Amino acid sequence: MALGEGLTQGQATIIAAAIALGAATIAFLGILVKARSDRALHQATLAEDRAVQHRQQVTEALLFALEAMNRAAELVSSSNPIVERGSDAYRDRDSRYYACVSATLKLQVLGLEDAYTAMTEFTGWLGVHWVLADMADATSSRDTFGKIVRAKESLSQTFSSTLAQLDRRAMQR
Repeated sequence: MALGEGLTQGQATIIAAAIALGAATIAFLGILVKARSDRALHQATLAEDRAVQHRQQVTEALLFALEAMNRAAELVSSSNPIVERGSDAYRDRDSRYYACVSATLKLQVLGLEDAYTAMTEFTGWLGVHWVLADMADATSSRDTFGKIVRAKESLSQTFSSTLAQLDRRAMQR
């Protein structure tokens, strides 16, 4: 008996429809699998892009903080002279101080606790130092100078450690 002999036209149509339906189902499942794969790849790419962007933001914030700290530290000495309120030197000193405050807040917003804490210590002693210098309190001003120097020394190490932690977390993903 040859293939197809003994089948009615209706039976052949049903078999052909079933084969077509099976092929369509296989094709549809293939599309679903491909879509899931594409979505997973897209999400992985987005996560990687976010991680790169976050590291870039962190690096920029740390560099901004280091620059602000270095610019402010240029004006710090163990015997700061009294700066006349309203003078260009006073405005420059305030500008450098507020750049440190701004940098400190950026570190906090980015959730960089260690870097934020270290920068807060530096900025706090910087403000106290200049207030004491303006009050002509030389002894206290020398004490705060030492604290500023120690805070400045710890900042670079803390910032490097922050970047290293960020890189370790990225490698674990």
